[in-house]
Amino acid sequence: MNEQVEKSEYEAYVMIESAKGSAFELFGGICKRYGFQVASLPLVKDCQNIDDTSNSDLFAIGQGASYSDAAIRCHELVRDLQVAGFSVRRCKVQHTVLDIDYREMLPSDEPRDSGACSILNEV
Repeated sequence: MNEQVEKSEYEAYVMIESAKGSAFELFGGICKRYGFQVASLPLVKDCQNIDDTSNSDLFAIGQGASYSDAAIRCHELVRDLQVAGFSVRRCKVQHTVLDIDYREMLPSDEPRDSGACSILNEV
């Protein structure tokens, strides 16, 4: 089996309706308890397919070495957010097989896992 797949991890996402000011700070504090980070990028959506109230949704991302770790923390985070009065829209756990951050590479660098990149060339 490919070494990259064996070392893969899980990413969990929780999305809530917009929160500003002290509510935003509370959201970040609750997320931090479970090892989630509030996304620094705005969530961009196709406004033709959604209602206007969700244009400013927020989301947080957490990672886990196993599905159960990521899922348990995700569900606990959702529970605490709902208890605090946040409107949670979605939670999701994904299995990450390949994740290369090209921003950390110099132009002359090769991706850290050249085997994974050669697999992409075969597809």
